[in-house]
Amino acid sequence: MHNNCIRYPLLIIVCIIAKFSFAQDTLTKVKSNLIGRWHWIRTEIVDRGGGGIINPSTCHCQKYLIFKANDIVDQYINDSILMSANYSLDKYFFLNDPIKIIIHSSVLNGQIIMKEKSFGVGPFGGCGSLDYYIKQD
Repeated sequence: MHNNCIRYPLLIIVCIIAKFSFAQDTLTKVKSNLIGRWHWIRTEIVDRGGGGIINPSTCHCQKYLIFKANDIVDQYINDSILMSANYSLDKYFFLNDPIKIIIHSSVLNGQIIMKEKSFGVGPFGGCGSLDYYIKQD
């Protein structure tokens, strides 16, 4: 009995350390994958009263982001720089949900969901605008 009292708290501590280590690996991987040029493909407006989709055809514009290794992101519209700003990534934990990555910047803010060559950013699961980008090779 005494041996089990020691074993279970130790197991919980190991699980917590493993989760935080995995989160740091995830954060590092997302940051590494962000480096480069990303073309905007659409914005989805999510609202209880409706919504809509804006894309390069509907706005008659081209937008893209360039993420740099020094934690700076440049925002371009029609090949003119609109803004350059620092960015940071944070991890967010809630109960047993998957780890969420949040990006903070004056250029873009919100949860970031990344796939191999694309990502979305915004308030997923809530109201607002969700921006989607695809990586240019």
